[in-house]
Amino acid sequence: MAIKTPQNITILSNKIGSEHLVVALDYKNGRVATHGWTQQSNKDP
Repeated sequence: MAIKTPQNITILSNKIGSEHLVVALDYKNGRVATHGWTQQSNKDP
């Protein structure tokens, strides 16, 4: 969710408070891995 729709993270953070929100990223070969490590984002971590 954080990679595909980062605006939703902002909305959620504003709604519940950033102290209640954790975002974790999987990192593989210098890229953020998504979809159970089967795809890699083109965005830098």
